[in-house]
Amino acid sequence: MSSYTIRLSNLLQSSQKTLKSNLTRSFSITVTRYNKKEMKLGFLGTGRIAQAIMIGLIRKNKLKPEQIYASDANWDYIKYLKEKCPTFRDFKINYVMKNSEVFSNSDTVMLCVKPKDIPNLLNEVSPNVNRNHLLVSLAAGVQIKNMEKLLPKDSRVIRIMPNITALIQQSVSVYARGSNASEQDGLLVKNLLESIGYCENEINEDLMDVVTALSGSGPAYMCVVLDALADGAVKMGMTRQLALSLAARTMAGSANMVINELNKESGAKHIMNFKEEVSSPGGTTIHGIAALEENNVRSGFIKCVESATNRAKELNSKS
Repeated sequence: MSSYTIRLSNLLQSSQKTLKSNLTRSFSITVTRYNKKEMKLGFLGTGRIAQAIMIGLIRKNKLKPEQIYASDANWDYIKYLKEKCPTFRDFKINYVMKNSEVFSNSDTVMLCVKPKDIPNLLNEVSPNVNRNHLLVSLAAGVQIKNMEKLLPKDSRVIRIMPNITALIQQSVSVYARGSNASEQDGLLVKNLLESIGYCENEINEDLMDVVTALSGSGPAYMCVVLDALADGAVKMGMTRQLALSLAARTMAGSANMVINELNKESGAKHIMNFKEEVSSPGGTTIHGIAALEENNVRSGFIKCVESATNRAKELNSKS
């Protein structure tokens, strides 16, 4: 064997050992960083969505209360949660007075304040942020690039959009990664969001305005539909409680039928197939649908999402 071949063989063996060592070290770091027993999760702001996430994580045994650190500008509200709120007073969550304490005790920090408060908040906490922190923003309309400008270089930021149904662990959520957040960071956030309902895979941040208009604002649209359907039944002699019960359960059942089809890998029915299955020739359903079409209900909902998206873009431009 030539000396060149021997040197090449030794080089390959050395490279393989180095690669194996680096991979092992990288894997070890990843496991350590996202081990649920070691993870510390912080909350800046303790509003309703923040509370929903905390409750979901604790009830689904993803985190223990003592692994959570929370601060709020309104300390009286913190005292209410600690002492009087039936759900939270028994949780041994770490409530702290300073935002800096959240960062010193947490590796992932959720920004749960109003969009207008994000710039001042990030300016305040920026000295406390380092490369080990993952920041997760709930602020609608505040783009990741604008948050990154207010933070140290290489800060890891992820933007999320849950909705109000997180309060009953039925949220529909999405997330978008910033330029320095890794795929593993994204999977961590997805796992957290699944404690309050369903989370889609990562989306492009450019779609966040549409998400805000569709699923973020969507519960309000659904309530308008339910209220209108109930009004129709009340007009025809039904009690409002019964009308709302029937309408809500009909909407939930119909939605679950569609979700079941979406979950199929192949052969899923188109959503309008269900309409056809219920619409008998000359029957009640087709007459009702005809009335909806005469009043441009479908067009109204399309314009509804379009208008809400455009408004979200306007707010983005001001952030």
